[in-house]
Amino acid sequence: MGNLKSKTTNAAIWSTLDKFLEQGIRFIIGLFVARLLFPSDYGLIGMIAIFLAIPDVLVNSGFGSALIQKKSANDSDFSTVFYFNICVGVIVYLILYLTAPLIADFYQEPQLILITRVVGLTIIINSFALVQRTFLTKNLNFKVQTKISFFSILPSGIIGILFAYYGYGVWAIVFQSLSSRILTTSFFWIFNNWRPKLVFNLQSLKSLFSFGSNLLAAGIFYTIFSRIYTVVIGKFYDAESLGNYTKAYQIARMPANSITSIIERIAFPVFSTLQNDIDKLLIGFRKFARIAAFINFPIMIGLIVLSEPLVRLILTDKWLQIVPYIQVICIGGLIIPLHTLSLSIIKAKGDSKIFLRLEFVKNIISTIVIFIIYRWGIMAIIYSNVVLAYLFLYVNFYFAGKKMNFTFGKHLVDLLPYFGMSLITMVIMYISGYFLSSDILKLLVPTITGILVYGLLSRFFKVEAYTESMIILHKIKSKFTK
Repeated sequence: MGNLKSKTTNAAIWSTLDKFLEQGIRFIIGLFVARLLFPSDYGLIGMIAIFLAIPDVLVNSGFGSALIQKKSANDSDFSTVFYFNICVGVIVYLILYLTAPLIADFYQEPQLILITRVVGLTIIINSFALVQRTFLTKNLNFKVQTKISFFSILPSGIIGILFAYYGYGVWAIVFQSLSSRILTTSFFWIFNNWRPKLVFNLQSLKSLFSFGSNLLAAGIFYTIFSRIYTVVIGKFYDAESLGNYTKAYQIARMPANSITSIIERIAFPVFSTLQNDIDKLLIGFRKFARIAAFINFPIMIGLIVLSEPLVRLILTDKWLQIVPYIQVICIGGLIIPLHTLSLSIIKAKGDSKIFLRLEFVKNIISTIVIFIIYRWGIMAIIYSNVVLAYLFLYVNFYFAGKKMNFTFGKHLVDLLPYFGMSLITMVIMYISGYFLSSDILKLLVPTITGILVYGLLSRFFKVEAYTESMIILHKIKSKFTK
């Protein structure tokens, strides 16, 4: 247990560094690109997002999670999945290539044919990286993944900026994405020592697929229905409207998605290791939930206050209409990491059938709602998404809680202090920037005030996550000052 705790702490340190370094660089680069492009450029990419995401899920096939969940996974398992993924990647790309004209006809955007076929190459490229990434994640090795992220994002970001600067429009986003995937896959092979064996074990494939097939189906449901919003907006509105929605979603969800990604990468392998020890599993779940709330709640609530000066300052006035979108999306973003934790418990316990059923029912409900709501505008769509997010949080936790003998009420009690402190911080942030006229000051003063207030409140009330976070920070400091 001590070794697992040490590995988990190191994984948390490197995974956090990886995600915030990745998201930080990506965010800064994205600002430069967004200032040079227009909402319609992002809208074109948003239109094909669902058609690229589904093949990505098919390439994964749930095998990545299956390899992590299986305690005795060996080289034969990893090699079999590796070759299978490449075959699937080639097949689904060919299907996407042939159906590109149909996608363009659906949106009545002829240029989507070539865009789809070029961006679709990332599907094949990703198929070479999945098992490499899974191998490192199963072993909680995020130090190598941090290096890979840094060496991939920066050069591809520069490519995106250059293409945008020289007037290539949407192709700046296309080639930024393509170069990022090429570099990431290349570095996985350079920095990771794992190599596939010349073996393909059909029995191993069947064994992994028995668990992974349900996750595959759940992933397809989630991918289709979570992106149905972009399909509906792109079809019934226009590229500019979809571009505004897409950019607002990217900005509002970036902090929550970063934290969620960190938690998912660490929690699922850890929970899988502890799957047979309910007491330790519950302790781990509550600790992850407290730290997620401690970090994510103030960031998302603070972003509500800072959204207008942030957009005006870094994206210019042409993007101002996304401000109310960001503010509402942030309300839903508060609980995104908590969804992931509950679902990680269900997956770690090996109950992929419940996982599949949950995703199916939730996504069917979401689809019905959006086709009722869309006629009242994009803001109505966003509000409905937020309401459903809170409803589904309870549903996810209901099944996860049963596996830990833990009630939703107790879960809320764990989180309440962090929500209360975040609300107090938000009010003080709003007051501190109310009478300021400069966008820079409206951004800096409330941010600094919020950090100080939240830190003082955490120290005064001595909340558990504050103490746990300070321990991790101390270990980070010791690690990098040796």
